[in-house]
Amino acid sequence: MEDKPWTKYWIKEFQEDPPFGSYRFKKLDRGYSGYPPFDLGPLPVDIVDCPTFCANEEDRLPLVIGTQFGLYPRIHDIPNFFDDDKLVAVLSRSILSGTVFALKIYLVGPENTAIVARNRVRIFKNGIGNSEAKQRRWPPDYPDFCTIIPSK
Repeated sequence: MEDKPWTKYWIKEFQEDPPFGSYRFKKLDRGYSGYPPFDLGPLPVDIVDCPTFCANEEDRLPLVIGTQFGLYPRIHDIPNFFDDDKLVAVLSRSILSGTVFALKIYLVGPENTAIVARNRVRIFKNGIGNSEAKQRRWPPDYPDFCTIIPSK
């Protein structure tokens, strides 16, 4: 795979993050639509079978690639994936250009199977100057987010 350093700016912030920097990733060995090409540089990725991929582990996160065409592997099709609460790492990238937008960590489980902003625990944005993005909170406090115009 061709080295594209501009797709890896988020890695340094991830490695320096106290709770997540020591985590490893686990990649499903086959099935469920597989993975598009990706490169995590120096980060450790273990190739595992389906039961291990679905297991909740303290030091490893299941790795999913989020694209404009969906999630790979198709975790909603994997039996038992949402049986218990777990953190999931989603590398957001474009299939067409290869651009990486961010690595996002989500909390999912039996009652919460959506990969959406309200379930996001942490985001490591790709780009120079992550410190400003790191300080922003999402969702922002409601009064700062929009102006309420009273109806007459």
